[in-house]
Amino acid sequence: MVPYKDVLKKWIGAVFHGTDFQEKVAELYAETYTLDELNQLVNFYHTPLGQKMLTTLPELTRRSGQIGVEMAKAHLPELEDMMKARQQDLKQQSQQGN
Repeated sequence: MVPYKDVLKKWIGAVFHGTDFQEKVAELYAETYTLDELNQLVNFYHTPLGQKMLTTLPELTRRSGQIGVEMAKAHLPELEDMMKARQQDLKQQSQQGN
């Protein structure tokens, strides 16, 4: 990916910079929170804990996602077994229906 870093940065800047993206995100927040709740969030993010959260949340989100991927990989054989069993059930149902 390194050879494409400048291309990706340019693309991200073009797509996510500007009012269209900001408006869509603002609509999402407006659908999710009341005006009072948004004001409370603003106040919270001005506190020391809010500032800490702003700096640590991206890493926590990344690491949480990584944990989810690792857990999914560890249990992939179970999913494969469940899918095979369902496939067999569907095959049997199809044969009984004919």
